[in-house]
Amino acid sequence: MFARIRPFLSSPVRRVRRCVLAGLAGLVIAMAPQAKAQDNFAFDVIYGPLTVARIAVAHRESGNAYAVGANIRATGLAAAFARVNFRLNAEGVFGSPRLSALSYRETVDTGQRQSAVDMIWRGGTPVVRSQQAGTATPVPPSRAQGSVDPLTAMYRLARARPENQLCNWSASIYDGARLASVTVGSPRRSGDVITCNATHRRLEGFPADDLARHPHFNFTATFEPVGDLWHLTEVASPTIYGTVRIVRRN
Repeated sequence: MFARIRPFLSSPVRRVRRCVLAGLAGLVIAMAPQAKAQDNFAFDVIYGPLTVARIAVAHRESGNAYAVGANIRATGLAAAFARVNFRLNAEGVFGSPRLSALSYRETVDTGQRQSAVDMIWRGGTPVVRSQQAGTATPVPPSRAQGSVDPLTAMYRLARARPENQLCNWSASIYDGARLASVTVGSPRRSGDVITCNATHRRLEGFPADDLARHPHFNFTATFEPVGDLWHLTEVASPTIYGTVRIVRRN
């Protein structure tokens, strides 16, 4: 979802920011009011020696339902130059092991652009209840049948789960304006570490120059065991300016 944000910082800081966006690539929270802290976790977004953003997540699972909220904000040098704040909330249900979105709310403030959306899903198709669009040509919801929201896609990647559910999955991602996809490939195991190669691909609703320059972003997801489940510990994405790392704090 970060790949949607347009550049808003000057020279070297702008490059840092672009790397952050590439690294997260649609993975992507004031805490959801309905989600009591069951297992909160957070990630630092690191470019070279700099921590440039932080992702804080709270979630709750009950039966086959989930509720998750996240706050994503710039920190350190990036925060000194620009205001960046994402507030996201999502609810849905579990399949086996697919996650199906039921509702999504998002507010985005990059300092240069503000946007907001409130969506629900009916029969697997998103319905936009309200929207302050950040793009002039949003993709119609009818073209996003079977999609999930950006936070649900991120949660599927980041939540603790069994080894056989870590990799080999894909999802369409719709944020009310743009359509993308994420594909997570086969696992590679080395001792107690599993790594999956993955790709986030922009499909529709993005500016033509963005699609031409950055049609997709590759990244790796690394998992380590905690008890009987595996936790996402790092996401890494190579860029022309260096590797962006999203590292779990707890």
